[in-house]
Amino acid sequence: MDFGCIEVVAKRQKNKALSAVKTILVAVSAACILLGIGNFILLIPGVAAAAGAYFADLYTYVDYEYALVDKELRIARILKKSRRKHLATYDLEKMEMLAPADSDDIAYLKNRQDNVMDYSDGNTDNKKDTWYLFLAGNTRLILTLPAESAEARKLLTAVRTFAPRKVASV
Repeated sequence: MDFGCIEVVAKRQKNKALSAVKTILVAVSAACILLGIGNFILLIPGVAAAAGAYFADLYTYVDYEYALVDKELRIARILKKSRRKHLATYDLEKMEMLAPADSDDIAYLKNRQDNVMDYSDGNTDNKKDTWYLFLAGNTRLILTLPAESAEARKLLTAVRTFAPRKVASV
């Protein structure tokens, strides 16, 4: 059965610490540049603070996109809802188990020393939307698949069709 490409976006909350750092860096940058008009030495920290504010602004809003294409899970990071960067591609033929974080089906896998890759929305309180994907080679992915999202249900259905015993029931 061909599902084509199924995409799910995990929207993270705004990073408040980076937002505060950005505000401070903008203020420092403005002060240094205004004071640096007469003194060239103050222009250098002003420009550096402006560059820091730019990068802090980029990482204030970070979303993750999961795309299921031909039994591969492709993960991309979206910065500030405009810049998209491909992070990794995982072959789901090597999948051991896909289950919600609060599932009893993965209790025996949670104690492993894994290489953990967190591509979730960062909300650790929401156990029903957080899913663990265990891959061969001790790799664990943390994903956010919202229960109310039609795309997330479609992704789970597609994975369940080619690996029915490796996807835990909800």
